[in-house]
This record gives sequence, structure tokens and C-alpha cells, in this order.
Amino acid sequence: MSEIYDVAIIGGGPAGSTAGCLLPSPDAPSRTSRLPHSFSDCHDMRSLILASALALTLLFTGCQTPKSFPTPDSTWKAHVGQLKFSNRKRTLIGDVVVQQRGRDEFQLDFIKGGGLPLISVRQDAATSRAEGILVHGSWQGAPGSAPHALRPWLKLRESFAPSGSKKANTEAQYSGGQLSMLFVAFPDEDQRFVFQFSR
Repeated sequence: MSEIYDVAIIGGGPAGSTAGCLLPSPDAPSRTSRLPHSFSDCHDMRSLILASALALTLLFTGCQTPKSFPTPDSTWKAHVGQLKFSNRKRTLIGDVVVQQRGRDEFQLDFIKGGGLPLISVRQDAATSRAEGILVHGSWQGAPGSAPHALRPWLKLRESFAPSGSKKANTEAQYSGGQLSMLFVAFPDEDQRFVFQFSR
């Protein structure tokens, strides 16, 4: 399965209760003989509903298993500082940690003051995963199948990837040979990123 969404199964209503199974009135002798059969029908229907709900729960739970990404070590390059993120609706400023190894492995954590996780991004050559408040839960899959508003976050990997050529929509500044500021804009999604690194 290419992508994952957080899903809640909401029960209730006539289909999820016994309200729809009406037993015959004991005052109606002509129907007394049908009581065991009606009770059995209600029991069977409730069992079928419970079995279906359990199957759906297991299906979605299996799909939500997050991919395990490596923990960065000394072989990764790290950038620590602040990020100013803006779009047509909001501007957010917070602490950011960006870690990368080569062109494919990339991790980003954007945190608001007080430790509030706005978004975490994890990527390798085949799979990307994002979670946090800005994602409204979590998402995982191939970058090309990501929700439209999430795609700029997944494209940031290209802006940080080692390269001798200038990258589109990206402007970098260096101090002492180290990346000190990075400006990345995505006009189509109306999203802008301004990174300022202390180390």
C-alpha cells in the first residue's frame, strides 16, 4: 500500500445496536413460537457487525505500521537553528534540526517553543514519512503521492542535498564554509522556508 492515513472507525446507530431487533410481545401467543428464531436472528446480526468492525480495525491498523528509519550518527551532516515557514494562511517560527546523509537520507524536525512538534519528516530512497500538527496526524508513502500541501516539505531534501550546481527556487549563504542561511520558495504551493543555522 503506497500511503497511509490515520483512520477512526465510528460505530453507533441502528446498525450497531440491538434497537433494530424487535422481539415479539409476550402478550401475543400466536407469535410465541417465533421468539427463539427472532432472538437468533438478532444475535447473528450483531455477531456479523462485530466481526466486520474487527476486520476493518485490523486492516487499518496493519496499514498504519510506520516505517523504521535509521537514527542519525556521526556519518550524517547536521544543521541546527531556526526556521521561518510561511504560506497564504500563516507564518510560523520555531527551532529546526536538519540531518542528511548523501542525497537520499534526510530528516527534519520543526519544533515550536516549548517542545511542540509542528512537523517531522523522515526520508530514504524509496519512502517518505511526515507527522505532526501541520500534517494533521501522519502520512507515509512515495513523495509523488503526498498531499499537495505536504510536497514542498518533502522537496526540501533536494535543497539540502550536496551539489555543485545552483538549485531551483533556492538561495544559500555560507559563513566559514558552513551553511548559515537557506531560502527556499515554492510559488505553486505559496510556501516559503527561511532557515538560519547557528551550527
